[in-house]
Amino acid sequence: MKRTIGMLGVVVLGLAACGKGCGWTPLGDATVEQKGEGFVITDDKGQGKVGVANIPTDIAARFVAYPNAKPMGFVQAQEQIGVTYQTADAPSQIMEFYNKELGAQGWKIDQRLVIPNGGFLAATKGRETYQVTLSQAEDGKETLILMGRYEGEPTAPDQEP
Repeated sequence: MKRTIGMLGVVVLGLAACGKGCGWTPLGDATVEQKGEGFVITDDKGQGKVGVANIPTDIAARFVAYPNAKPMGFVQAQEQIGVTYQTADAPSQIMEFYNKELGAQGWKIDQRLVIPNGGFLAATKGRETYQVTLSQAEDGKETLILMGRYEGEPTAPDQEP
């Protein structure tokens, strides 16, 4: 299946897989083609991939996996990648894990915010940025972990790049 969608559709697909913090904001129209369980998105910047549930090993290896979290999907566009996991743990517990793990791996924690139903963390190492965005379901039973890696300065979810 192949279809053309506007910028909003591509942004929604990207947000579903990695959150605004992944750093990829396509411009203009894009073509979306379904490939297996995922999608290939082509816009004027080139080609990217969005997958549901199955995160390729080479992409998963670039992220710190949260213990017992279920993979939900990924997005990849040029040098920017993002993954989404789901867990029953609270945002504060997840944030503590990433604060400790990323620090131990040499990442400098630049921004950190924890609220009762979510949170945001941005870390840098050299010119690379690693972001973690947390969003807890209204019923409190599941928390989405949205992670992105890209080259460049960190951008908080409510800021323009």
